[in-house]
Amino acid sequence: MVELVPMLADDYQHFIEWAVDDYAREQVRAGTWQAENAQELAQKTFAGFLPEGLSTANQYLYMIEREADGIQVGQLWWGIQEQGETRFAALNDFHIFEEYRRQGYGGEALSAMEKLIQQEGLETVYLHVFGHNEAARAMYRKMGYVERNVTMMKKL
Repeated sequence: MVELVPMLADDYQHFIEWAVDDYAREQVRAGTWQAENAQELAQKTFAGFLPEGLSTANQYLYMIEREADGIQVGQLWWGIQEQGETRFAALNDFHIFEEYRRQGYGGEALSAMEKLIQQEGLETVYLHVFGHNEAARAMYRKMGYVERNVTMMKKL
């Protein structure tokens, strides 16, 4: 079993450095951004979502830890968003560290997150996953998430 433990300042610093780099790489891989400016665009994106870092209102950043021994197996960030009268949760970043994948931690972490979201009175979770990340897409489908939109491209 895992538990979601709020990130501390050191955890956040490691997370944000990794997340910005990862997001830039994934956007380039998806063909959305050019490598030359991907890092800058990723930094701006994260600064927009987390202007106050860990203190940003309605943003929840966690380390995923094994309950048995406190070993960190991943990280998870979700936030509350509003569109008109509708409030919902957005899973902004979710990462199980490579050596802990395919051991059930991802599903356990998502279930724990969903309980927290329900405690906030929210009934819906949205997320974005890159099309080339088939392993993540399969896990989300297994957990009951459904694809609502698919964007496709062909490089000529």
